[in-house]
Amino acid sequence: MVVDLDPLEPFFKTVQERNLIRHYVQTSTKLMMALPSALNPILSVHLPIILSNMATAPTTPPQGLVSPPTSPDATGQLALAQQQNGFVFGSEGNQSLNASIEALRLSLLGVAAIHQAYLLAKSGDVNREAASNMWKLAANLRVMASRSLGLAVSTIEGCRSDAALGACVSIALIDIFAGGYNYASNLDLGKTLITLRGGPAAIVRYSIASVQGEGDSPTFKGPNHFVDSGSGSPPKDNAPKALVKGALISTGRLLLEILTVYDTFSTLTSGQQPALLRPGETAWWFEGDQNNYHLYSVENKFGMSRSIVELFARVSSFLNRHRHPPERPSVIVTAEGNPTPNSSRPSTPTPSLSSLTESPPPPGSPLSTLHAEACALLREVEAWNDGPTPVDQMHPRVKFGNYALKSALLILMLREAFNLSPNDPRVQKCAEMTLLAALKASADFAMSVDLTWPVIIAGCQCFGPLRAYTIRALEGFRKQCCFEIDTSEAIVSEVWRRLDAGLPRADFRSVVEDNNLRVLIL
Repeated sequence: MVVDLDPLEPFFKTVQERNLIRHYVQTSTKLMMALPSALNPILSVHLPIILSNMATAPTTPPQGLVSPPTSPDATGQLALAQQQNGFVFGSEGNQSLNASIEALRLSLLGVAAIHQAYLLAKSGDVNREAASNMWKLAANLRVMASRSLGLAVSTIEGCRSDAALGACVSIALIDIFAGGYNYASNLDLGKTLITLRGGPAAIVRYSIASVQGEGDSPTFKGPNHFVDSGSGSPPKDNAPKALVKGALISTGRLLLEILTVYDTFSTLTSGQQPALLRPGETAWWFEGDQNNYHLYSVENKFGMSRSIVELFARVSSFLNRHRHPPERPSVIVTAEGNPTPNSSRPSTPTPSLSSLTESPPPPGSPLSTLHAEACALLREVEAWNDGPTPVDQMHPRVKFGNYALKSALLILMLREAFNLSPNDPRVQKCAEMTLLAALKASADFAMSVDLTWPVIIAGCQCFGPLRAYTIRALEGFRKQCCFEIDTSEAIVSEVWRRLDAGLPRADFRSVVEDNNLRVLIL
């Protein structure tokens, strides 16, 4: 009797692995795409790397990757990349590339495992033990993926592979779904890999777009053979990597864009400035071939316009730079061990946002420049529209995403730059508009992916009936999110407790600092 072998078995050896990867395929569009459609670009770029390369042990980078110029300090960055994950290996280039593919494979399984753990936990006490076991499996897969990634980054070839960058993205997603904790070293490694590939502009310039496929749940027929779940027909022989009727997607650029958004939103809890969208260094974000998927890739993936992400990066950079500017010590110690006055320390304290109000400071005040910069940025946020896309061509989910994030940025500027109280009528109006936009996206369109931070920011200003809106929004997000909603609710609930008790530090940043909640959530 002839037994048909599972075509996934060469790549996912156990039944459990095959069940997990099928779960990933079936759910990834809903979980990762703000605008679910027939095309899931993340699925379409990740799976072919694994299915096309693992059995053949590649010795060259994946197709479509053009080597960018090497960063001048690549050696130092490489050592840092290895150190960040705690592994330093000596290996040949092909071993590193194989390790990067294994890291990607394990990280995809980890994403599926943490989502299954969440589903089991949400189903009640009857599945508590199963949920705990699945959580442990997800954690173990993350550890193994990080170890393989540590081996992968032991050579320049491994660092430049799309598989290594993809593994960083998927490990970050495990961290987000697990509640957002302990993300920093992996995200830092991803940013290091981008530097080693020449930086964001080089990736946009040198990563070649190729046709990637479509289909929410393709049926596996082998390494390079999918069947469209809608038609059931195999692809044409000349359709590269995935399904027919696909889109032109640059794998390197897609992964870069995702890491850039992760890095930008991480600054809300890290207190750092965005590393990939630095003010004055964002031209690459808007450049590149406009005749491919990347014209609207940010809108499709995150449900917000590319231009408002860049504006958010500038707002976050401004606030983090000036909320607590570093003070230089009044005394320094010379090489001989003698204390001496610090001549580079300014004679007056560095101006901080804590001293600003809406009223202009007196002429000649050290706060004048800071106040003018804050006012200019506030006006820019107020005047921002939906970007170059005609409104009648924009998906409603993107409109609501833009409106929610814009209103949240206004809250940040009013509260943190000009020190308005949470019950100020303008803050309350922005909070209401943010929550209504998020509820509209979640309830009317069932598209709540990546709206969590606007709801946290708005919810932390709420009193009375608006708190019910916040609870409804976060509860609605549970259909498409994971344990990060528990983290979000914990932040908002603690802010409300402090507000109701008249306690100090009743804002989300203080709660994050006081409770060590340096988390990555979207």
